[in-house]
Amino acid sequence: RRLLAQVLAPRSSLSGSRGDWADSERHMRRAVELCRETGAHSEAGGLLDQLGGSLRMQGRFEEAEPYHQQALEILEEIGDQSRLGVAAMNYAGLCKRLGRMEEAGELYLRSLKHVDRSRDVRLRGHGRGNYAEFLHKQGRLEESRAMFEQSLELLGQSGDIAIRAIQQGRFAALLIRMGRANEGTQAIRDALNVLRKSGTEYGVDMIRQAVSEVCTELGLELPAELEQR
Repeated sequence: RRLLAQVLAPRSSLSGSRGDWADSERHMRRAVELCRETGAHSEAGGLLDQLGGSLRMQGRFEEAEPYHQQALEILEEIGDQSRLGVAAMNYAGLCKRLGRMEEAGELYLRSLKHVDRSRDVRLRGHGRGNYAEFLHKQGRLEESRAMFEQSLELLGQSGDIAIRAIQQGRFAALLIRMGRANEGTQAIRDALNVLRKSGTEYGVDMIRQAVSEVCTELGLELPAELEQR
């Protein structure tokens, strides 16, 4: 049964990537059931978090919340620090979408506490990048800058060049907001160079969106490097 759950989970992700959300949800629910039946509670918690994420991507925010809550409860009881960090980070993202900013901020900090305990350098860097983006949106620019710098340093240590480049592009948006346009433009160039060489086009789109939002708010033109090809 546990082996079947291991098969169903990636099948669910594949269905989701194709836009077949009903099939994705069916496979994920079954995988959660099988993990629970076999005592694989940590895996069940991780899958519940993924199920919540799938619903969130469909805009089904209220339906997603109980799954994120269940995931945190299960993983807290087990003490799986890596999965707890990811689950708290994802729940923070949901709260942000629901406009519950204070709760989102608390969950981001909770996430950082868990990922630091996990000693997973990549996860620590990724978590700080997401919290930095949250701080940017809240107008806490200096705090955001410091958090982005920590994120980039950790992701550099992890060797995950694509995720680091995405966070560098988000950092560029912050630099533009802070009036440091030349530094921001150079950061964009560096990030795009990495992403295009690695074929990570979704990362290019994420950077374009982050920078475009700032430029629109400030009445600036989008840097030429980010113009659609």
